[in-house]
Amino acid sequence: VGAGYRPEFYVGVTRLSDRKLRLINDYYVPRMIASLFAVAGLAFIFSCIYFEVGRPSAHVAAAFWCFSPDILAHGPTIGPDIGSVAFGLLACFTLRGYGQTPSLASATTCGVGLGLANLTKLTWLTGFVTFPVAVLIARRVSGSHGCRWRSLCHLMWFWVVAVFIINVGYLFEDSCLPLGKYSFCSERLGGVSASPSELGNV
Repeated sequence: VGAGYRPEFYVGVTRLSDRKLRLINDYYVPRMIASLFAVAGLAFIFSCIYFEVGRPSAHVAAAFWCFSPDILAHGPTIGPDIGSVAFGLLACFTLRGYGQTPSLASATTCGVGLGLANLTKLTWLTGFVTFPVAVLIARRVSGSHGCRWRSLCHLMWFWVVAVFIINVGYLFEDSCLPLGKYSFCSERLGGVSASPSELGNV
């Protein structure tokens, strides 16, 4: 196994060797589920634009989504990209709700949205920083001033809910595992004399 070799390639080749032409039958249900993410993304983007701007703009956004070459190409594939975009839109929609009516309930909903987005792709880890910054900028621009301690409590609760949802998605596997005991398949995170193709610890 060389540097940069992704383990899912080995899994795929092994599965193909075992199933032969019967492998085609294994793709029907996963591809249908993956296509549902594209439909969910359409619903989320329509809702976001509809409540923020209005119906005409929402129809335009929906048309762009439906006829986007990227969406058409990646929609039926069994990959995380469309699901990541769809649940990212959901997370942004819940963030909008919190920005309009800051409360513990809306902070909970926003945490659930970000947690689900992170389950599709860990790129959304950036939301743990960018979402609070976006709320802060929006409040500064609008000139609204609320209780700082209440906002801080909402922020902490938002983080807790999002992390909890991520752990639920992984069935709490290795939750609270010390970083030193975690195996990284990375040369930079593998420690001294680690090979990029082997697991190593920090």
